[in-house]
Amino acid sequence: MGQTQAPLSSDLGWEPDASRAISLTKDLTAIGLARSRMYHGGMESINITPTYVGFVLTTEVMESEFQAHVRGLIPEGETTTVEFKRRLDLDTRDGKGEFVHDVVALATTKARGRRRTLVIGIDDRTSRAVESLSPKVTQDRIEDVSTAMRRRLPRYVSEPSTGRA
Repeated sequence: MGQTQAPLSSDLGWEPDASRAISLTKDLTAIGLARSRMYHGGMESINITPTYVGFVLTTEVMESEFQAHVRGLIPEGETTTVEFKRRLDLDTRDGKGEFVHDVVALATTKARGRRRTLVIGIDDRTSRAVESLSPKVTQDRIEDVSTAMRRRLPRYVSEPSTGRA
């Protein structure tokens, strides 16, 4: 059994089985969702990559699942693991600070096993959609702001306890 088969089988909830993986690879290739090349030698010898169609279909499914997740959060309103923001302002210092504050608050919340989610465009008082996200707010922009703000935060280092007050 190849090193990649066990994690793949586990992720799919399968028992490790080379014939099942080979069959799946052939099926995905036959319907145009993947390209594969199989070499003699079992699982270590399967090279599979998604086709453009396979990539687009997978992306659409993931987006649909995420949209359903967000829609399910709205009726509950804000919780310790869900934060609604009417809008995201990354153009002002206060707006950037508020964004970083919200992210840090969600990240440090103790909520075993619960996904933490920041939903932008929902009014936190009414739980209604109010605004579309500005086209200026991109993943790159959010990461740039997060990185810049992180560099400005003071670093806290815990000192070893000496046992003295």
